[in-house]
Amino acid sequence: MDSTDNRPDSQDMSVDAGKKPAGKMRERIEENMLPRYTRISIYVIVTVLIIYVLMRLLDHFGDLVILIAQGLHWLGVIFKPLAAGFAFAYLLYPAADFFERKIDALKKRLRRKKNENLPIKSSRGLAVAITWLIVAAVVFIGLSLVVSTITSELKVLNLSDLDTLTVGFANTLKQLAANITSVLNQLNISSAQVEKSIQSIGTTLSDSIQNMASNLLANVSNITHFFSTLLFAIIFGIYFMLDGEGLKRYWGRAFRAFAGPKVTKYTKEFIADADRVFSGYVRGQLMDALFMAVVVCISLSVIGIKYAVIIGILTGIGNLIPYVGPFVAYGSTALVCLLNWNLEKFIVAICVLFIIQTIDGNVINPKFLSHTIHIHPVLVIVSLLIGSKIGGLIGMLVAVPCGGLAKVYFEKLINYRMKRKSARA
Repeated sequence: MDSTDNRPDSQDMSVDAGKKPAGKMRERIEENMLPRYTRISIYVIVTVLIIYVLMRLLDHFGDLVILIAQGLHWLGVIFKPLAAGFAFAYLLYPAADFFERKIDALKKRLRRKKNENLPIKSSRGLAVAITWLIVAAVVFIGLSLVVSTITSELKVLNLSDLDTLTVGFANTLKQLAANITSVLNQLNISSAQVEKSIQSIGTTLSDSIQNMASNLLANVSNITHFFSTLLFAIIFGIYFMLDGEGLKRYWGRAFRAFAGPKVTKYTKEFIADADRVFSGYVRGQLMDALFMAVVVCISLSVIGIKYAVIIGILTGIGNLIPYVGPFVAYGSTALVCLLNWNLEKFIVAICVLFIIQTIDGNVINPKFLSHTIHIHPVLVIVSLLIGSKIGGLIGMLVAVPCGGLAKVYFEKLINYRMKRKSARA
């Protein structure tokens, strides 16, 4: 009896329990309907606006392309000296740090002798000035040697020889004109036809001269642009070297303000790896190129090879790119010796260059590049091919360190995958 009386109550409770979740679900749906449709409406409006703006831009596509090209041009005008200044500062920064440490140590010694405990002022400006003065001296000495070598070789020609050459050239032209006149008389060619041919030849020559003049003016403007870019690059480089640490702290703080902890961590690791590979390789190659230029200049000058200074400088520049320096050294030496037919000097010079290249490849170059990673020759060749295709000479200069950086991260990926596999096992 009690059980039958309790059944309706239990049924009513189950019905109420079923209605409550249904009612709550309906309320939630009604609460979420308005924000959902609001978001959909906003998405539709934004999509329509984007389509409208794109259609308007397509109507003025030509003007937009011109505007973008002008903007990129002005960005290039600003970016070129800025990037070159950063490169100068990056390459010369260790030298400035070295001189700053030496000057500070000298100041400390002097103050110890005088028993002074005053704080030492920063010697950064003096260190940067010394660094740039050394660079200017090296460039000036190199240019002076090149100019003196060229002018000394040009002094071999006497004025009497030049006069004889000019008179002989004039006589040859007169004889050629006489022969042409006699041939025309034999062929019964009228003077009008000759004048017409001469006019066409004169028009062609004048057009060629005008093109040469315009190209010369363009080259002059390019030279002025180059020197102006170089001047601003040196100014930027000096500024970066003077306040490098302050700029590093400021932009590091700005990056941490907008990036997350993981991005900051990975970015620091990437910058550290890139600095290790690029700084070691580029600075090592520069030191090796300077060594090769000096040694080849001295060696070929002792042997008596003409243009020894120019050959040495070209060899040093070619040595910045792997496998190019030896070809430049052997090729230029062979060309100079064979043109003057100095077979004995040629054989001696080739033997000396072989000894220098062997010592450089097995002792000097590995010593300068001891802090960088080892790069397989196949990777070097592939990097040079890709770099020359993308960026020409500049691409070839930075191709090998880029390949080395890619190798670093490929090895990191391999280690990461091996750790994952060992953890699963």
